[in-house]
Amino acid sequence: IFLFNWAIFDESAKKDEEVFRMAVADLNQNDEILQTEKITCSVTFVDGNNPFQAVQEGKVSKLIFCYYFFRGMQVLL
Repeated sequence: IFLFNWAIFDESAKKDEEVFRMAVADLNQNDEILQTEKITCSVTFVDGNNPFQAVQEGKVSKLIFCYYFFRGMQVLL
């Protein structure tokens, strides 16, 4: 399992989340991609002023996780 995570610290996080979800939806409509993998997306927003919550949620505020299921192997991107 590979783990990649990143943070969006500005107020445009909601718009960035929407664009990211649209990109994932477009990928899921591609038949060639769907033959080998399934792409889903999960977004978690945490309070950047609460360092304990940020650490519990993955060490960064406003996390975006995208889960890739590739030939039965789950990869967290």
